[in-house]
Amino acid sequence: MFFLKFSSSCMTSILRPTTRSRAEVSLSFFSFLFAELVAHCTEGEEHLELGLHRMGLDLGLRIFPLFHLRDRPFRRELKPLGGLQFIASSVWKSLFGPAAEIMTTDQPNEYYLVDRGMLLNKFISISESDASANNMVNCAYFAAGLIEGMMHSASFKQTRVEALFTHAGSVKVDPMHVTFVVRIS
Repeated sequence: MFFLKFSSSCMTSILRPTTRSRAEVSLSFFSFLFAELVAHCTEGEEHLELGLHRMGLDLGLRIFPLFHLRDRPFRRELKPLGGLQFIASSVWKSLFGPAAEIMTTDQPNEYYLVDRGMLLNKFISISESDASANNMVNCAYFAAGLIEGMMHSASFKQTRVEALFTHAGSVKVDPMHVTFVVRIS
């Protein structure tokens, strides 16, 4: 009769779970990568926010099938609110940390997706003279493009997304509070 002798280190590697833990990316690496993306957008002729939105749209079209295959392989959302809830919960947690909040409006087919800690605007410095919402650069247009691209990939082709700064209970604009207005026509 043949016996195998396992060491304790071998047994722990055998008993290790097959699912991978969620990989974390360092904030310094992410900020460096996003700064290069912003620098690439400023090289062109178009406006910075438009370039970020276009890049996010292209990326959103490509990553939505991957998230959908991983989290909901045999389920397809037929209503736009279900697709937005999937984006605000599963996808948003994987990309930006905490989940975003979804609100409905009085208008049909218009939704708000609210993020109170927008990571993309974390390192935007604002001078006192540029403190109004009209003069500030909003890098959250990249995330607006991601949302729009993911909704297009989910068969909601007539979706338009705009990123607006939210006043956080005061008159002063906080770049970390962003509301995404999602219009589906």
